Amino acid sequence: HFQLSAVAAWVLGEYGDVVVDQSTRLRGEVNTVVSEEDVVKLLESILGDIHAPSAVKQTAITALAKLGVRFKTQTRAVRGAMDKAGTSANVELQQRASEFCRIFDAGPALAAPLLERLPPFVMKSKEALHGVA
Repeated sequence: HFQLSAVAAWVLGEYGDVVVDQSTRLRGEVNTVVSEEDVVKLLESILGDIHAPSAVKQTAITALAKLGVRFKTQTRAVRGAMDKAGTSANVELQQRASEFCRIFDAGPALAAPLLERLPPFVMKSKEALHGVA
């Protein structure tokens, strides 16, 4: 189930703001209210899971960093999670958290463009994929 956790963390990091936006619901979709706090707590729970592999935790910390820029009401909670991960026994997680803290410390002018959503994938034509001009 950790692969699913990693995918969920990645999706929340990229689209967590869409998840909490009530105006993005489809017609007929069940109206489930998800708050910014809910999303942040879910990602924090992945970081706190002692059984979660390092790669999954690194995905969760990256997702938190991205949401820390978009979720203005959760800046303090995200920073707290970063600080906690910065003291982790896992050196890679500690390094990643420390780097994100430095990015946040530099201010939103640097953090926002560095942590923005990935651009949409552009599908090449079949001819380009097969080397046909």
